[in-house]
Amino acid sequence: MEILRPDFLFYIAAIRKSLAAIQTELDSEKSIDEIDCIDRMLRLFEAEHSYRAEHFADMQSELTAVVDLLTPILEIDTLHDLAAELMHWQTTAWQTPDARTAAQRSL
Repeated sequence: MEILRPDFLFYIAAIRKSLAAIQTELDSEKSIDEIDCIDRMLRLFEAEHSYRAEHFADMQSELTAVVDLLTPILEIDTLHDLAAELMHWQTTAWQTPDARTAAQRSL
């Protein structure tokens, strides 16, 4: 999971402020539209960062739960056997790609 940087929003705000200053100096509509497009992308980054910050604890607890479920089966022997089986299945002729996918999922 990506670590939330506390200064991320500060940098985004600084970039947006710089873009706004540049935009007032532009004459062509194309340039102004491009600056607007960049500003919209930066707003999406802000929204995504805010969402992650609000839901970080939930996502971390879900990640911990998954790791707890996987830990018992993540022994070296088990992983070696699984890798060998998957390699065997990759070289096996299957009637359809979906049949191989279903078999791998069941494994």
